[in-house]
Amino acid sequence: MANGDVLLQPPGGQSSAGSISYKLLDSASGAGDNGQWVSAGEFDIGNVVIQGLATTATAEVDGSNDLTIPANSNHGAPIAAKTAAATATYVNIPSCPRWIKCRIVDAGTGTVNAIATLRSFAS
Repeated sequence: MANGDVLLQPPGGQSSAGSISYKLLDSASGAGDNGQWVSAGEFDIGNVVIQGLATTATAEVDGSNDLTIPANSNHGAPIAAKTAAATATYVNIPSCPRWIKCRIVDAGTGTVNAIATLRSFAS
Protein backbone atom coordinates (compact mmCIF):
# COMPACT_ATOMS: atom_id res chain seq x y z
CA MET A 1 0.00 0.00 0.00
CA ALA A 2 1.01 3.62 -0.33
CA ASN A 3 -0.14 7.01 0.89
CA GLY A 4 -3.51 7.83 -0.69
CA ASP A 5 -4.56 4.26 -1.50
CA VAL A 6 -8.25 3.34 -1.24
CA LEU A 7 -8.87 0.69 1.41
CA LEU A 8 -12.62 0.27 1.06
CA GLN A 9 -14.96 1.64 -1.59
CA PRO A 10 -18.66 0.87 -2.12
CA PRO A 11 -19.82 -0.75 -5.35
CA GLY A 12 -20.34 1.92 -8.00
CA GLY A 13 -17.46 4.10 -6.81
CA GLN A 14 -17.39 7.36 -4.89
CA SER A 15 -20.52 8.75 -6.54
CA SER A 16 -22.81 6.34 -4.73
CA ALA A 17 -24.12 7.00 -1.24
CA GLY A 18 -22.04 5.29 1.40
CA SER A 19 -18.48 5.52 2.59
CA ILE A 20 -14.89 5.19 1.49
CA SER A 21 -11.69 4.59 3.45
CA TYR A 22 -8.28 5.95 2.44
CA LYS A 23 -4.84 5.12 3.83
CA LEU A 24 -3.58 8.71 4.18
CA LEU A 25 -0.21 7.72 5.66
CA ASP A 26 1.20 4.22 5.22
CA SER A 27 4.06 3.42 7.60
CA ALA A 28 5.34 6.98 7.29
CA SER A 29 8.52 7.88 9.10
CA GLY A 30 8.01 10.04 12.18
CA ALA A 31 10.90 12.10 10.79
CA GLY A 32 8.59 13.71 8.23
CA ASP A 33 6.17 13.05 5.37
CA ASN A 34 4.14 15.51 3.26
CA GLY A 35 1.29 13.04 2.79
CA GLN A 36 -0.90 12.55 -0.27
CA TRP A 37 -4.05 14.53 -1.11
CA VAL A 38 -7.21 12.47 -1.65
CA SER A 39 -10.62 13.49 -2.96
CA ALA A 40 -13.20 14.14 -0.25
CA GLY A 41 -15.55 16.58 -2.00
CA GLU A 42 -18.33 14.05 -2.67
CA PHE A 43 -18.60 13.21 1.03
CA ASP A 44 -20.35 14.96 3.91
CA ILE A 45 -18.47 13.98 7.08
CA GLY A 46 -15.42 11.98 8.02
CA ASN A 47 -12.80 11.02 10.56
CA VAL A 48 -9.11 10.19 10.59
CA VAL A 49 -7.45 7.75 12.99
CA ILE A 50 -3.70 8.33 13.40
CA GLN A 51 -1.50 5.65 14.99
CA GLY A 52 2.21 5.28 15.66
CA LEU A 53 3.25 8.82 16.64
CA ALA A 54 6.15 8.72 19.10
CA THR A 55 8.36 11.17 20.98
CA THR A 56 7.87 14.67 19.55
CA ALA A 57 6.23 13.71 16.24
CA THR A 58 3.09 15.66 15.33
CA ALA A 59 0.65 14.75 12.56
CA GLU A 60 -1.71 17.27 11.00
CA VAL A 61 -4.86 16.66 8.97
CA ASP A 62 -5.17 19.34 6.27
CA GLY A 63 -7.99 20.34 3.94
CA SER A 64 -8.21 22.28 0.68
CA ASN A 65 -11.03 23.47 -1.54
CA ASP A 66 -8.76 24.15 -4.54
CA LEU A 67 -10.39 23.35 -7.89
CA THR A 68 -7.66 20.85 -8.78
CA ILE A 69 -5.67 18.52 -6.54
CA PRO A 70 -2.92 20.50 -4.79
CA ALA A 71 0.73 19.51 -4.92
CA ASN A 72 1.69 17.40 -1.89
CA SER A 73 4.09 20.17 -0.85
CA ASN A 74 1.07 22.54 -0.54
CA HIS A 75 -0.48 22.06 2.89
CA GLY A 76 -3.84 23.82 2.56
CA ALA A 77 -5.58 24.69 5.83
CA PRO A 78 -5.14 22.66 9.03
CA ILE A 79 -8.20 20.77 10.23
CA ALA A 80 -6.46 19.42 13.35
CA ALA A 81 -3.00 18.57 14.69
CA LYS A 82 -2.30 15.63 16.99
CA THR A 83 0.85 14.85 18.97
CA ALA A 84 2.35 11.65 20.32
CA ALA A 85 0.42 11.99 23.60
CA ALA A 86 -1.81 9.01 22.79
CA THR A 87 -1.30 5.62 21.16
CA ALA A 88 -4.07 6.38 18.67
CA THR A 89 -5.64 9.75 17.99
CA TYR A 90 -8.94 10.62 16.34
CA VAL A 91 -9.74 13.65 14.19
CA ASN A 92 -13.37 14.48 13.43
CA ILE A 93 -14.18 16.18 10.09
CA PRO A 94 -17.68 17.66 10.51
CA SER A 95 -17.81 18.95 6.92
CA CYS A 96 -15.52 17.55 4.23
CA PRO A 97 -13.47 19.90 2.07
CA ARG A 98 -12.75 18.98 -1.55
CA TRP A 99 -9.35 17.44 -0.66
CA ILE A 100 -7.81 16.07 2.56
CA LYS A 101 -4.43 14.72 3.58
CA CYS A 102 -2.46 13.84 6.70
CA ARG A 103 1.19 14.81 7.09
CA ILE A 104 3.98 14.74 9.67
CA VAL A 105 4.67 18.37 10.66
CA ASP A 106 7.07 18.00 13.60
CA ALA A 107 9.76 15.37 13.34
CA GLY A 108 10.02 12.66 15.94
CA THR A 109 10.11 8.89 15.86
CA GLY A 110 7.65 6.18 15.13
CA THR A 111 6.00 4.60 12.13
CA VAL A 112 2.81 6.52 11.46
CA ASN A 113 -0.38 5.22 9.86
CA ALA A 114 -3.46 7.35 9.21
CA ILE A 115 -6.77 6.06 7.90
CA ALA A 116 -9.59 8.36 6.82
CA THR A 117 -13.19 7.16 6.64
CA LEU A 118 -15.54 9.48 4.75
CA ARG A 119 -19.32 9.17 4.63
CA SER A 120 -21.92 10.53 2.23
CA PHE A 121 -25.60 10.87 3.00
CA ALA A 122 -26.67 11.47 -0.64
CA SER A 123 -29.28 9.13 -1.99
